[in-house]
Amino acid sequence: MSKSFMPNTFDVCLVTIEKDKYEVRSVGGNTHLGGEDFDNRMVSYFVELNMELFEKCIGPVKKCLKDAKMDKNEVDEVVLVGGSSRIPKVQQMLQDFFGGKKLNKSINTDEAVAYGAAVQAAMLSGTNDNNYVLTDVTPLSLGIENNFREMSVLIPRNTPIPTKKERMFTTTKKNQQEVLFNVYEGERTIARDNNLLGSFELVEIPAAPKRKRVIDINVSFEIDADGIMKCYTEELTTKRKKGISISYQSGRLSREQVDRMIEAAEKFKDDDEQKRRKVKVMNDLENYAHDKRLLLRCHGGKIARKERREMEDAIDQAVKWMDWNNLLSHASMFEEKMKELENICEPIIAKIQKLRDDTRLHETAQKKNIEIDIIDID
Repeated sequence: MSKSFMPNTFDVCLVTIEKDKYEVRSVGGNTHLGGEDFDNRMVSYFVELNMELFEKCIGPVKKCLKDAKMDKNEVDEVVLVGGSSRIPKVQQMLQDFFGGKKLNKSINTDEAVAYGAAVQAAMLSGTNDNNYVLTDVTPLSLGIENNFREMSVLIPRNTPIPTKKERMFTTTKKNQQEVLFNVYEGERTIARDNNLLGSFELVEIPAAPKRKRVIDINVSFEIDADGIMKCYTEELTTKRKKGISISYQSGRLSREQVDRMIEAAEKFKDDDEQKRRKVKVMNDLENYAHDKRLLLRCHGGKIARKERREMEDAIDQAVKWMDWNNLLSHASMFEEKMKELENICEPIIAKIQKLRDDTRLHETAQKKNIEIDIIDID
């Protein structure tokens, strides 16, 4: 584990090393904590008052381990980078956190950052002599905006690169001919709370089959070793493709901005969980209404007209209510509407199911009688 303590930032990076292969497992830090914070406080007060800042150093270390899904006992070496990492109290707290493990101070803390930058520059310029392999990770999750304005993640944060991920989506409306794809990076539930990287549109989508009603679209995200991301979609009926390429220079966030977004995601975690719950119940309500409307269309003739009309009206009202109230902040209101619709529909659905079962039993019995008659004639 490498810990960088610079004048204005505090960075943590977890790396696994096997022979000449260096793989970044996770990164973390605090852009609002650095050596200058300690200097400024020491000028105005005393060393003891820095304890609050010292204690903040352990938080990013814990998060980095959690993101990498590793226990602190699995860390073989703790390497300190940056001038502020010389502070005795910081070293003591780190050593205590890692169970008394001796810290690796063999690397010059001032030269380490420059050396790492040189290695990265060599790899990006193509002058790497192949004596080592460096595997980086995605600093933020990457995904697209779905029809509920939620971010559907394809590549989670801290995924090793190069990588390629695919996910299947469908059209959301009948005879939908085009779909707009907005590509985001970030950790927030609602897409617009993240960083928009780019957009592209898939057009001339063919009409869906009558029974299926939707068209399947495969979305693929691919990141190469240079950090260039290719996002493209393929409509599986016509094999029509559309996409964009995104580099770190086109709309990507700086390290400081990435850290601020991660901090914001942690700060608004509870709020985002409420939004995620709301999106889920909205999706459940929409799917329930769609499925039951389709059930009525196929088997509604088996029940009385009054019951069929009651169920149709309840579904229509629920869909209209959702269209008018989709900006409501509380998921509980959608859950109540779901229960209200179920209370009306489920007894009628049970009748339809019973009539269908009775019909199947009658047909089966009739078929057996016919077969017996044939045997008797023989």
